[in-house]
Formats: sequence, structure tokens, C-alpha cells
Amino acid sequence: MKKTLVAIISSFFVGASGCALKSASVMKNPEIDGKYDYSKQLISYAKQDYEKIRKSVYCIKNVTTYEYRYKDPKDPEKEKIQRSEEAAWGTGFVYSQKNGYYYLITNYHVANMPEYTSKGKKVKAMWYIVDNIHDQNTKDDIPLEYVGGKNDMDVAILKTKHPLNVYPYAIGDSSELKEGHVVFVEGYPLGETKATVDGIVSNMNPRKFEMGGGITTNYDILLDVSVNPGNSGSPVFALRDGRFEWVGLVHASYYAEGMKLAIKINEIKKFLKKVEKLEAKQGKKLDKKPF
Repeated sequence: MKKTLVAIISSFFVGASGCALKSASVMKNPEIDGKYDYSKQLISYAKQDYEKIRKSVYCIKNVTTYEYRYKDPKDPEKEKIQRSEEAAWGTGFVYSQKNGYYYLITNYHVANMPEYTSKGKKVKAMWYIVDNIHDQNTKDDIPLEYVGGKNDMDVAILKTKHPLNVYPYAIGDSSELKEGHVVFVEGYPLGETKATVDGIVSNMNPRKFEMGGGITTNYDILLDVSVNPGNSGSPVFALRDGRFEWVGLVHASYYAEGMKLAIKINEIKKFLKKVEKLEAKQGKKLDKKPF
């Protein structure tokens, strides 16, 4: 696949000139204290390479086949079948490699389209890693297998034996995140191209409120960060003493600026442990069992 690379962010550091420089001179330097950071100034590329994170994020395409049955107008005793394919795109993140498989996490709504639509009943679903929403070269698409998911949390797991880049750094602890901590999101906004955005944690325990067709739950963090459709399934990273840790997964956007929801990493870790146990016990039939 021809990969499209986009510069992550021109600089993680803030420069100043003129009178702004005088203000910066009295600012307290960020501390290395073992806690998550409120500033981007501690980032050290000597210790960590963000490009390694970017390489473990992929564009996911879901192709679902629907079947619609109807009476033949020429012969009402006969039934005809019409099929149609629907496609959706999102972001997948390679978090693990085990037993010859590479595992990706994404949102449930990315991996699972509705069972029924006006066009009929879902009869088949296929998943692929693609370059972007415009990728027409299917020969180099990477097919994926569905492992399982949790609808109310909006998470799902896919896997493949095709070698992928695995996230190399630490998994965080969302219980230590606080409002104001810096976060970074890596994904495929609008399915167009890989892109990095940054922002802050707005609320660690947002009240329950309607988000389109759903309601926020205790799984969620509220972020002030710029994400779009296609960012569903994008990993969220925070800084601990200048080093990146995976702390969440984007899954919803409220109809307002700075109102984006991500699933807490501690809830995701519980889910992943359950997936691992169930997959070991049930194998390929895992996706047929409720979580």
C-alpha cells in the first residue's frame, strides 16, 4: 500500500517573542513527578519517538452485505432476493501481538453495522485495513477477522496474521488522569488521511447525557480536542513526565466544539482481559457469544 504521511505537529513546544517572552520567563517549569503532565514542554524525542505510535494506527474499512427479499411482481408465488453492500470507515489501533496474530482495537459501531436497515438484513461482514476512504486498489488491502465486542462500551477487537506495527509504549492508568492534562489523538478524520491532534482532558466523569443515538456512561472521559467522523476508534495518549501512554479510545462527538468522548483505558483493560480469556476458551466462535 502506498502510505500517506502527514507531519504530526509542527512543534510540540511553544515559542514566544516580544512581550510574550517576558511572561514566559516567570512561568514555572513543568516537573518530573511521576504524574501526568499539564504541559507539552517535557516531551523528549531522545526517550520516545511519536512516529512509532503513528505507525500502529490504521484506517479500517467495514464492508457489510444486506439482503432484501421481495415478491416477484410477475409471479407473486415466487420470492426474489436483492443484495447490496454498504461500507464504513474508522480507525484501528494495534495494541498487541500474540500467538501469530496482531490485534487491533476499534469502536463497536465501526466493526458492527446495524443488523437491519431499509435495504434488508445483514448477511455478511468483511473488514480490511486500507490506505484511506479513496483507496480503490483492493489487491493490497489487509483482511481482518472479527474477534468480539461490547456494544454498550462501544469497543471491538479485530485481528490478522499479516505483520503490523504494534504499539511499543506503556498502557496508562485513567484513574490518575485529571482535568487539564494534555492528550494527543491519532486517527483518520473523515477517512482521508492519518492526522495528529492535541487537546486536554475536560471532565473525567461527565454526567450522563444523550449523544446522538446513545448516552454517556461511566466508561467515558470528556475531551476538548478536534476530532471528526473517521476518528472513531482513535487511540488517546497522555504524557507522563514527557513520555506517551495510551489512556483511552475516541468513540463519540457531541454536536458542539470541545465535547468529545473517549473510553477510559482502565475500562478497556478489563475488557481486553475478558476477550483474552473468552478467545482462549471459545476460539473462532467468540464473536457469537455475548460479552
